Amino acid sequence: MNKIELSKVDLNLLVTLSVLLEERSVTTAGRRLGRTPSAMSHALGRLRELIGDPLFVRVGHRLQPTPVAESLSAPLHDTLSAVESLIRQGPFEPARAERSFRLVASDYLQRVLLPELVARLREEAPGVDLRLLPVVPDVAAALADDSADLALGVSFSAPERLKMRSLCSDRFVCVSRPESWRCGDDVAAWAALPHALVAPGLAVGSAVDRALAERGLRRRIVITMPHFLAALAVVAASDLVVTLPERLARALAPPGLLIRPPPVPLAPLELVSLWHPRVHADPSHRWLRELVVRAARGAPHQDPVSQGPLG
Repeated sequence: MNKIELSKVDLNLLVTLSVLLEERSVTTAGRRLGRTPSAMSHALGRLRELIGDPLFVRVGHRLQPTPVAESLSAPLHDTLSAVESLIRQGPFEPARAERSFRLVASDYLQRVLLPELVARLREEAPGVDLRLLPVVPDVAAALADDSADLALGVSFSAPERLKMRSLCSDRFVCVSRPESWRCGDDVAAWAALPHALVAPGLAVGSAVDRALAERGLRRRIVITMPHFLAALAVVAASDLVVTLPERLARALAPPGLLIRPPPVPLAPLELVSLWHPRVHADPSHRWLRELVVRAARGAPHQDPVSQGPLG
C-alpha cells in the first residue's frame, strides 16, 4: 500500500476489525464501540473491500475469522498499541492522573517492595491504582500482549527480549527450627536434611541445587511450593529446612525459627524490573519505573545474617 492509499484509510476501520476479532459478533462489537449493527456491517464491508478478503464467515450465531483475519490479529494489536502510545505522548502529571497499572510479582517481591512503593504512590499520585497479578509462566508474553505493564523479578530469570533495570540486591539464608539444624556447617550433612523448595514462576532452576551439583551432592526435596509464606509455615511445623531470601525471612519468619547462612556459598539475588520495549518511551510508564526504583532504594536494608533464633 503506497502513501496515497494509506492516507485514505480510516483508522476506525482497524479499531473495528480488532474488536470484531475479539468479540466474534457484530452486535456485541457494535455495543462495545457504541455503533449500530448497520454501521458495523457497513464498516465490515469497507474492511473486506480494503483487505480483499471476506475476513469473517458466519458459523451459527458467531463470526468465524478467515485465515487472513487470524493472521492480522497480532500485527493489528501491535499497530494499535503503537498508535495509542504515540497519541498519549506528552507530559504525565502523576498528581492529576487517574489510571491503573498492572504489576506481575511474586509474594517475595511484593513483600520487599510494595510497602514503600504504595506509600510513595499515595503521596505522589493518589489517583493512580495498582493491580498485582500472580506470577505467570511466560512473563514476556504477558508484557507483550498488554496483560501486564511491569514485572518484578530476579535478573537470572529475565528474558533477553525485555528491558530490565536493577532495583536492589538480597542474599539467601536458611530457615528451620533450631532442633532441625543437625548439620552444623557440613555441606553434605546439610544436603541430607529434608528440604522445602519455593519455585515461583519467574524462577528457572534452583541456585542451591546448582551449587550442590558442583560438589557432586543432591538434596532431598520433600515439598515444592510456589509461595514463600506457606513455606515458612511448613518449616515452623516440621523438621524441614528452607533456603530463601533474607529480606523475606526477617520480615515474615515466625518467632523462634533459626535464620543462618547456608553452608554452601550462594550468589546474591539481584532484584529487577522488567518491561516490554513498546512502552519504553511512554511517559506514564517511565514515571512508574522510576517510582519503583525509588521505592526499592527506600526499602529496609539488610542486617548481618543472624546465627540464632529469630524473636
